Amino acid sequence: MEKKRFSKDLVPRLIISIIIMCLVLGTIMTYVIKVRRAIDAVEDVDHCVDRNGGCEQICTSYEGFSNCSCLPGYKLGSDRKSCYTIKTA
Repeated sequence: MEKKRFSKDLVPRLIISIIIMCLVLGTIMTYVIKVRRAIDAVEDVDHCVDRNGGCEQICTSYEGFSNCSCLPGYKLGSDRKSCYTIKTA
């Protein structure tokens, strides 16, 4: 039975292909890491520090987002920032 051998010019092509794939994957991973770091930075921002997050009364910040709410006796307006007195009968 005859053993199959790689041709001499195929090995350098394979090596070059592997090097190119490693460079491409390395570049992709670099961007993935940069994007993840940017996401982490956004998640760490407390939006309530600046002008109470635009909320009229209560601002709650979590995972890069803020949420407005109102004190008892008030309800949140349609703009999700303003608070209006609840009318009692």
